[in-house]
Amino acid sequence: MRTVIAVHIAAAVLSLVVGASILLLRKGTTRHRLTGRVWVAAMFVTVLSSFDIRELNHGQLSWVHSLAVLTALSLVRAIWAIRHGNVRGHVAAMRGSFIGLVVAGMAAVVTPHRVLNVMLGGWSARMSLAAAAHVLPIPLAIADASRRVSLFTDGRDEAALKPASCRPGEPSP
Repeated sequence: MRTVIAVHIAAAVLSLVVGASILLLRKGTTRHRLTGRVWVAAMFVTVLSSFDIRELNHGQLSWVHSLAVLTALSLVRAIWAIRHGNVRGHVAAMRGSFIGLVVAGMAAVVTPHRVLNVMLGGWSARMSLAAAAHVLPIPLAIADASRRVSLFTDGRDEAALKPASCRPGEPSP
């Protein structure tokens, strides 16, 4: 296996694990921001390493590389959005990048003659895709649930933002 492919796979797997863990974290906290930076770095390594993998088009760039450019732009958009206070734009760009990562990984597993397909044994790779199709909704559901729970993404205490009459432990007017 070429070194660049090993780096690409390692960065992609790290991106999957870290990205899934971010879905479980409370949004806007220091831990969320630090983990997010690790995820973005791993994603950029995945994107950049993809440009040296050209087996699909006889040594030339292929349509897959346009997806890598789209991913890079999406990550830049997400960073720009959150730095300008656009939480919805940040969430949409990050969610799209993570879903794209999951779908690209699934495609790499089932495409014949790709390293992951060969490593996982061809037919077993297709069977693992069938299993993944049943598992894929789980991180998406977690992402949706975390979006609903963490309405305040800037790290402020949610109770402090409620009117005094709604704070727990305080008498109602």
